[in-house]
Formats: sequence, structure tokens, C-alpha cells
Amino acid sequence: MPRITQRFRRLAALPPSERRLLLTSAGLVAGIRVALATIPTRTLLRGVERIVRRYAPRGRRRLAADRIGRGVERVGRHIPAATCLTQALAGRVLLALHGYPSELRVGVARDPGGAVRAHAWVECEGRAVIGEPAAGAFRPFPDLRGVL
Repeated sequence: MPRITQRFRRLAALPPSERRLLLTSAGLVAGIRVALATIPTRTLLRGVERIVRRYAPRGRRRLAADRIGRGVERVGRHIPAATCLTQALAGRVLLALHGYPSELRVGVARDPGGAVRAHAWVECEGRAVIGEPAAGAFRPFPDLRGVL
């Protein structure tokens, strides 16, 4: 059986709430991936922040934040070039739509060869729920809101 047919069958077998989460996550991750490739990052970040400010205080918490994070990361593995930043921004929007306040975090680290690496993740209620870095692996930048 072709692999795509197997994936559709597995998706159809999921409970409706899980299926809805994965489909919504896929749309957001893909849309943000395209947006990162076509518009200035600063413009996209401002748009995400507007959505977060508008929806986070009013959303209903139907799904747990950890479950939302796992859904975003799960579909992010299947969307080409969906980087940690892509997934973090999509997750931040989805968390806001479900009523969760969250913080986008970006950090840097040096690899053994001396090159600088960057990583983005989302923290919600004091813990990383999307893109959790290894403990102490990345040094986070200060709050990014002042830059926007």
C-alpha cells in the first residue's frame, strides 16, 4: 500500500479533536513557511504578535498546551524546510487561538567547530512546549518584543 494512503488511514482513525489539531497545525506551519520565504521576517513577526494579542486572552482552552506543541512538531517534520522558527511561530498562533499566553524564545550556541547556531522555541506556562532545546544548549536572547 502506498505510504500516502497509509498516512491518510492513520489520520482518519484519529479522534476528531486530534485530526482537527493536526490539520490546523499543518495549515499554519505551511502558511508560515511560505510567509517566511516571501515577506520580511519583521513583518511576519508583527503579524503573529497582533494575532497573539488579539486571541490569547479570549480563547477557550480546549486542548492542553503540550498536546498543541506535539501536534505542531509532528506535522513540522513532514513539511519541507519547516525550521524551528517556522514551527515556533505556528505554535505561538495556535496556542493563542486556544487561549494560552506564550513567549517566542530565540537562542544561540557555538558548535564544536566554532560556528554559531540559532534555535527558536516557544515557552508556555514556564516551560518549553515547542522546540524544546537541550538543557543549557542555547543561550536565549532577551525579550524580542522591543525589537518589533
